[in-house]
Amino acid sequence: FRLDWTPSANDTIAVQGDVYDGNLDQNYLFPSLFPPYAERRLSPVDTSGGSLQARWEHQYSATSRMSLQAYYQYEDRDDPLYIVNAETFDLDFQHNFALTDHQEIVWGLGYRSNRDQFTDTDYSKVRPNQDTTQLFSAFVQDQADLIPDRLRLTAGVKVEHNDFTGWEWQPSVRMLWTPHRDHRLWAAVSRAVQTPARGFVDARANLAVFPPSPFTGNLPILVSIIGGDSLQSEELIAYEIGYRAQVAERLSLDATVFYNDYDQVVGANLGTPFPERRIFPPHLVLPVELQNIGSGYNTGFELAANWRPMQDWRLWLAYSHLYSDIENRDGEPIYNRGNQNRISLFSSWKLRDDL
Repeated sequence: FRLDWTPSANDTIAVQGDVYDGNLDQNYLFPSLFPPYAERRLSPVDTSGGSLQARWEHQYSATSRMSLQAYYQYEDRDDPLYIVNAETFDLDFQHNFALTDHQEIVWGLGYRSNRDQFTDTDYSKVRPNQDTTQLFSAFVQDQADLIPDRLRLTAGVKVEHNDFTGWEWQPSVRMLWTPHRDHRLWAAVSRAVQTPARGFVDARANLAVFPPSPFTGNLPILVSIIGGDSLQSEELIAYEIGYRAQVAERLSLDATVFYNDYDQVVGANLGTPFPERRIFPPHLVLPVELQNIGSGYNTGFELAANWRPMQDWRLWLAYSHLYSDIENRDGEPIYNRGNQNRISLFSSWKLRDDL
């Protein structure tokens, strides 16, 4: 459902929610300590949940506006790999106002609480199996016309505090230059982080079983991925530059070049096998430990053309190129995908005003 309400000329309120319940059958390949050491079968999955969101916007003046949003979500999922009951509550406040005729400030505060409870399965476990994590955030952004209609600077920073890595900061600087009304050149430098999730830190999942061999003392080997409680956030510094030209009334061209520098990338590191005799039959466990072992970059460019052969017909053609090279400390590739190329063509037709 969704409800929209305008109690006054300066206020709008929107409330929406949903609820769902589903069941499905899904194919899984389960590891087994008995021959043939892997079993494929169709297993049932039950899932249910819902969400509720309320948003209030208030217009103080033509140059000042505030918004406050509250969000709640719950979900239950029961499948052979993991069983979880989870709740999320999120509160977001934002205010933007014009400091001068050529400068606008946007700032905001945020809070998020995640509560989860996992039940052990034959293939995964989470310790502690029940936890509540919190995220606090604040941001501010300043957009100023250094030269009206010619040069615009946008600078901002977001600060967060989470329960896994503590304080994180994410600044961004962006410049837009308009030397001519039909030509625009922009550039940006930004820092972003990806904080560890619960599964990366507190979970163990069984991936596969290798048959016994003389090298393992005739014991099967269970490969288990194990979360790392010392994980740090993955870090990214992104450099971008772009150009747009309106070469004709109905034809525009875009070109973008980017370079992304990654550090502290999470990757899998093989640990030392150890015996496990509490579960029959006796076997060795080969731990695959998650650690911040990767660094590297990806770079590329995109070219795009937006053309309207007729007023109601639009064609958009784009070509992109991406090269990725992310390695671990030993120089071995983690996410090394080499060169990737993509071309796409989009066409839309406006048949009439409402279709």
